[in-house]
Amino acid sequence: MKAQFLPFDRVSSIVSKAAKETISAFNDRDLPGEEEITTSLVTRIHIGIDGHYINGVHWSAKILSHQGAGSEEKLFGADFLGVVRLNIMDYHVEKGFLVQAKRQEPGKELSLSEWVRLREQCDKMLFISPHSYVFVYSHIGIIAVPASTIFACHNIQDLYKLPQIRIGQFYKRHFYCQIGDRKLSAELLSKIKEERLSTSGLLLQGQKG
Repeated sequence: MKAQFLPFDRVSSIVSKAAKETISAFNDRDLPGEEEITTSLVTRIHIGIDGHYINGVHWSAKILSHQGAGSEEKLFGADFLGVVRLNIMDYHVEKGFLVQAKRQEPGKELSLSEWVRLREQCDKMLFISPHSYVFVYSHIGIIAVPASTIFACHNIQDLYKLPQIRIGQFYKRHFYCQIGDRKLSAELLSKIKEERLSTSGLLLQGQKG
């Protein structure tokens, strides 16, 4: 099984590269807000993965989104639903995760009102799935923090003081089944507007054998 897992390292590095390019655009002031950063990140991951063959595995990517979703995003607190579907020899899995985006620079605390709202958003996501996270955007990169950890904290307003992981490693763990909820499937992703689950989604698929 080890040989067929090699593509996960390379694909996760593509995600890391997409994150670096997104933050570079953010630093150049091309991406003014969280929504634009998320859109750029998802688009760059899509471009980097879709249609590529990596160690004999064919990868595809599909973006799903809908317009006018401001009020719907508040229903479950999620900005983004990520789903992976893998059929690689005898390795078969389909699962997803929910994400709320947040801008914060290291060493700068969120205001109390921002922290309270973020905890409320995490609570809404966790009602749907324990595999919910906050992607934190800053001028130095993108990290993922578990929504469950944020919700458990009442007075810690600095997300960088909490357990975190770089987005490339986050996706690597996602591919290896350490992150992801089987209830959050590609079928659900195709219904994000009807389900009001998130404002956008990204489906990554790997096929071999």
